Amino acid sequence: MALTTSQATGAIQWIFSKANTGFAATKQGADQLIGTVTYDSATINKGYGVTQTISVGSSQNFDLTALTDFVGDSVNMTKAVAFMITATGGACKVKAGATNGLSSWFVQDSGSLYIPAGGFALIGWPAAVGATVSGSAKVINIAQSGASAVTVTVMFIGG
Repeated sequence: MALTTSQATGAIQWIFSKANTGFAATKQGADQLIGTVTYDSATINKGYGVTQTISVGSSQNFDLTALTDFVGDSVNMTKAVAFMITATGGACKVKAGATNGLSSWFVQDSGSLYIPAGGFALIGWPAAVGATVSGSAKVINIAQSGASAVTVTVMFIGG
């Protein structure tokens, strides 16, 4: 089943406060920084999400051309534009797969994106500059990191 709407939205919110003896606190905020990318469902219409536990010393490959979505339909992306991951109970590293790795998207060369326990990351790229997914560039690897198993919830959006 194709996505009918999709967007990636990230926000950071804050308030600064300083105590003033004999006076009310000085406050600045609430302020926020928001980034949103909304996608055209005619071309960016595929999504895949899962919650999975990865044991100590293990990893999981996600082949963006061979996934099954929430309703059991096959997902074969040719472009990746948004990714979100949360990590609970342990930490993980996200990187291009060792074979057919998708390295042009959010992790360049041999680097990885570290997500600590309790942390998350959200990446949203405009469709025009999203990563091209192909037979030789299609796998994202999520590896457990540290002493504890990690439960990850991931979502990929693409077309």
